[in-house]
Amino acid sequence: MDISNQSTDQKITQISTDSKQSGWIISPINLILLGLIGIIGYLIFQNDQLRKSSSISNYEECLASSGSLIQESYPATCVSKSGQRFVQKIDPGINPEPVPPDFLDSNLDSVESGASSDSESSSQKLIESNFGISDYSSSRVNSYHQPFSLSYPADWQLISKSQSSSGDDGSLSFSLTKNTAKISIDQGEMGGGGCLYPGDDLKDGMYEIYEQPTELTKAGTRWRIAAAKDSQPLIYTVCEFDPKSKFFTSLTKIGRISLALDKDNAKIVQEFNQIIESLKLLP
Repeated sequence: MDISNQSTDQKITQISTDSKQSGWIISPINLILLGLIGIIGYLIFQNDQLRKSSSISNYEECLASSGSLIQESYPATCVSKSGQRFVQKIDPGINPEPVPPDFLDSNLDSVESGASSDSESSSQKLIESNFGISDYSSSRVNSYHQPFSLSYPADWQLISKSQSSSGDDGSLSFSLTKNTAKISIDQGEMGGGGCLYPGDDLKDGMYEIYEQPTELTKAGTRWRIAAAKDSQPLIYTVCEFDPKSKFFTSLTKIGRISLALDKDNAKIVQEFNQIIESLKLLP
């Protein structure tokens, strides 16, 4: 009996020794400790990120900061992870300043009320102060495209053709040209292909792949402006978000909208964005 007990004690001692030699003993306490260490590490990381975000003082630092978002207006607005807002510097002698909160929340226009937002007004004033301003308004040519109005710099040349016919076959071709650049808005019987952007999954069907877009809101609808990837000549297209398919398409409420360039030109692209921001959908 004593020999048997002694053998059992020896076995228990051997198991304990082996467990110590193997390192950590997996137990509920150790798992809890590991979880606490992970949580503390995550909180330290988040606090460091917030500290870095709160130290941002201008638009460029906001762009470089992780977690920042770009509000596509004119001038462009950057929103840091901590909620700070900064306007893009458009003059070398002017430092960017935080944007008032209502600037980000306002739509660029409203079809129902016909009211202009602060963002749209500032864009139109900038066009007028830099170039002189011209206006254009279209008439309805069919039931599935809305008429529109817009403002554009006076150094662009307007070319517009419209054709009406019986039934619902009317079409409109609107163009603005400046040197070799051409802005086009086309209405009529046409289809729209899908628009894919960096980070989107490839989908079935017809689609075009675009570079990183700028985004704005028109009458509660999301629009994206981006250059087609590897296109020649360079084509910037406005695509509209379809709530049903959760997909962007190149056919908007007012038809196809595009900018064609023989080579990339930041100033012309800026003016194109400006013109699109001034655009209003008419009843």
